[in-house]
Amino acid sequence: LQEITIPATVEYIDSNAFDGCTSLTTVKLLGKETTVKYGNCIPNNDLCVIYCYKNSNTHNSLKDKGFTNIKFFEDLISTKDITVNGVSVGSFNRETKNYTVYLDNTTDVSIVPVFEEENVKYIINNKN
Repeated sequence: LQEITIPATVEYIDSNAFDGCTSLTTVKLLGKETTVKYGNCIPNNDLCVIYCYKNSNTHNSLKDKGFTNIKFFEDLISTKDITVNGVSVGSFNRETKNYTVYLDNTTDVSIVPVFEEENVKYIINNKN
């Protein structure tokens, strides 16, 4: 077992849940409310990365138990095209945090990223 995805319906992970899973390299916690009950339930080393949502209760639970191998779903996306009604209107670069909007100068829009599971959806507001 190298990778496991734990669905959002899981409320907690108990002691030694993955004991003996020495090949485990990736754990994806899809729930924002999953509690990690003990620090030994998931490998806490450089060989196993745990993905969760930043600043979620799951993230806080992992930090409270001393996990240091945490990464965030939000950081998996580097550049994302933004479309409205099937037409590309811009892009968002995760690393630089820059939005590029491909609209004429007479259109004033704001773009807000909304994170859901491993996908990003955008709310585009026309300010006119």
